[in-house]
Amino acid sequence: MPLIPEPVKTWSPSDCSVIVNGYRLSGFVDGSFVTVERMSDRATMKEGVDGVVTRSLNPSKASTITIRLQQRSMSNSVLAALERAGTVFPFLFMDTVNGERIAAGQAWISKVPSLDFAKESGDREWTLQTSGADWSP
Repeated sequence: MPLIPEPVKTWSPSDCSVIVNGYRLSGFVDGSFVTVERMSDRATMKEGVDGVVTRSLNPSKASTITIRLQQRSMSNSVLAALERAGTVFPFLFMDTVNGERIAAGQAWISKVPSLDFAKESGDREWTLQTSGADWSP
């Protein structure tokens, strides 16, 4: 029986949108430009002396979001203004082709980028946190 090859899939960063407080960010670095990670494990395990295991589910959706921008991206100014205001804002990452979506109604800047100046333009890494992000594949 011949193998049926899986159809070719396409990934393009240009199909993705990162929207913070209604503003579509741009000027991302080459490479990994958005990382979203849960702040705690979804489940933990406790094993008894007799080997019986209990699994505890953690309902937390608290997440850390890292956004990497080019040094001269205008989006740095948007994030800096939100940080100065100390405001809470909505966050949305959307891949319009593959349907991946990460949405948080309340996010905030938890860490501003370190500033590095060199002969060539550098990067700025912003860290956001959210008390609850919904992920859909």
